[in-house]
Amino acid sequence: MLLAFLAIVAVGTLSVTMLIIQKPAPEDINAVSINITARQWNYTPSEIRVKEGQTVILHLKSIDVPHGFVIEEYRVNAFLPPGETVSVKFTANSVGEFQYFCNVFCGTGHPNHKGKLIVEK
Repeated sequence: MLLAFLAIVAVGTLSVTMLIIQKPAPEDINAVSINITARQWNYTPSEIRVKEGQTVILHLKSIDVPHGFVIEEYRVNAFLPPGETVSVKFTANSVGEFQYFCNVFCGTGHPNHKGKLIVEK
């Protein structure tokens, strides 16, 4: 009987702990989530706008060949295998325009495979 009681208490404690862990952190309340599709030789969307200080979560997916996704100023560097979604998270802490680009050779149009992140006040 005592073992059953202890098991129930342990499971209850674990459940409450999991709910606390899954609760979003305060800084994530204003997060923006953006889906970006990579294909030869463009990103869709090719321009994204966010607010300064905002947490940005990018969900990146290649639909044809392997691609890369880099925003140097935010130290974002992701490899995008075809058909998989890769998520990256950063805080847009500087106002300005920042280029994102493919860093995995993806064919003849590779040098033009770019987009723009715009961080506004």
